[in-house]
Parts: sequence; structure tokens; C-alpha cells
Amino acid sequence: ELKVDHILEGSVRKSGNRVRITAQLIDATNDRHLWSETYDRELTDIFTIQDEIANAIVTALRGKLAGQVDGAPAVLVKADTEDLQAYELYLKARQMFVARRELGEAARLAERAVELDPKFARGWEVLAAIACVAEDWGVRDRDYTAISLAAAQRALDLDPALSMPWAARAISESIDLPIDWDRYLETLGRAIDADPRNETAHLWRALGWANLGWFDRAIADIDQCLVLDPAYPNCTRFKALMFLFQGRTEAALELFQQGVAVGFRDDGDGAQAARTAAADDAAGDFAAVGDQNLVEHLRNLFRHRDHRGTEDTEKSCKHVFMFSSVISVPLCPLC
Repeated sequence: ELKVDHILEGSVRKSGNRVRITAQLIDATNDRHLWSETYDRELTDIFTIQDEIANAIVTALRGKLAGQVDGAPAVLVKADTEDLQAYELYLKARQMFVARRELGEAARLAERAVELDPKFARGWEVLAAIACVAEDWGVRDRDYTAISLAAAQRALDLDPALSMPWAARAISESIDLPIDWDRYLETLGRAIDADPRNETAHLWRALGWANLGWFDRAIADIDQCLVLDPAYPNCTRFKALMFLFQGRTEAALELFQQGVAVGFRDDGDGAQAARTAAADDAAGDFAAVGDQNLVEHLRNLFRHRDHRGTEDTEKSCKHVFMFSSVISVPLCPLC
């Protein structure tokens, strides 16, 4: 399922001021245990401990995976903060973002992290990512677009090499019609250049390609997302949608049902009700053909999709909005 030959598993147990970290290497092909080790340390500097143990594991694996990790560089754990509580909050918030669950609580955790350490660049980064999709997932208790843009800028001020702030900015700047697709794709390209392993940036660029009718390009980016993280539920969700748009109905339904089996419809935060209401809003937008913003938005689509006719483009736009509400994908394709 993960498409790997070996899996490194681990667990962490904390008791008082001590921590026990257990790591084990599994041969995924033959379901065979290859190696394990337990590390007991005083919990003085968790990030130094992470550096030490990560490099100890790499050294141990050189003997078990000859030729596969030979010459592997030393592992450097970059935490961006010395505040352990802020780091733990960041990890929890990031996990909730990837799962697209409880995004309101995830935003609060990220905000608490940067309150504890205002110079925690990755804390600001994850806040920007959470906030830029929160409203699409039914969390609308405040202006999350403004929160995202401010957090993204703060993250880049602290660390210009970060990737996710650019991706979050692309989403937040695409909330209102008309969407500047050149800028959208350029900004996500900048995010991917900064970190080619940013799976979310690949997903969001795929959704841009899909809006413009380039479904092959969209699937290529989604496939890259799934190479980087085979368990990323939203990548699987949207790959099913891309198959549907290509007319591959059976493949789309099969893939979507696989996602349903692992629960990716259960997204919390009242998102389904919010999306139903948003679907009605979208239908109204498309009916209001005199709306100048909508007209300009369609013109932008036509300009990028000059290989297709106006009628086909408009039908595809309607299809994106209408089908998204039916299969429980967030209404706005940019999430």
C-alpha cells in the first residue's frame, strides 16, 4: 500500500524527565523484522536527542541496508524553536491539517504555538496553511483568509526559504473572482521550487490545472503528492475527481470508495452543512450571468483553455462546483 521495501517504525514514551524511544526496521516485502533498538535519555534538550538518535539509526541501518543508505548524509533536525510545548502544538496542528479535520481547533493550536514562540517560523507556516483552507471546510467563525495571509508573511519574514507560506498565499489570493491563474500557478511553482517534497503544494497546483482543464497535468501533480505521502487523504479524494472529469467513471468511483472506507468523508466542523449551503451560493453565482466578476473569471478560464470552446468551459466550471457538493469534496476546488 505504501509502495516501499522497508518501513522504519518508532514509538516515544515519556515519564517524568526521561524519554524512551524505540525504533525498528521492517522488511515490508516479506513482513520480516530486521532490526530494533531502544534509546533511554534524560529529557533535557529534545531536539539534540532527536539529532543524536536519528543519526544513530542511520548508522545502524547502513549495516542492514547495504548499498541503500551508504553515504547518506548526517541527519539534522531543524525545529525552528527551543520551546518544546510550542513544537508539540505545531506537530498536532500539522497532523490535523493534513487530515483536514477539526481545522478550527488546529488553528487555535497553531496560534498558541506562535504565542509561546513568536519567532517560530514553521508555527506561522502551519497556521497559514490551516487558515487558507478552513473556510472551505466549514470553519467560518472569523476571517481566516486574513489570518492566513498575515501568518504566511510572518513565516517568510522569519525564514524566506520556507515553501508552505507561498502555497498558502496562492490559495488565499484565489478566494475572490476573478482568479489570476498565471499568478496562482507561479506562486505554487515557487513553493515547489523551495521544497519539491511539499506534497500539499503539488496537490494545490493540481487543482489549478484541473480548473483550467489540464487533467493530465493535474493527475501528474496528484500522483507526485501520493508518492511523497501515500496516506494523504485529500490527494486520493481529488484523484478520484480528476478521473471523473476524464470520463473514467468506474475508476473514479472505485478510488473514492476506497477513501470512504478509511473515513475521509468524516471531516468534522460541520463541513458538510457548510458545503451544502455553499453549493447553493455557487449555483446562484452561475445563474447570475450579469455578475461582472464571474464573467471575468470565465474569461480567464477561456484564455487559459483556448483549445476548448466557451460552452464546454462553462459546462466544466458548473460541473466542478456541482459535483464537488455531491461527493463531499469542498466546494472550492482550491483546497
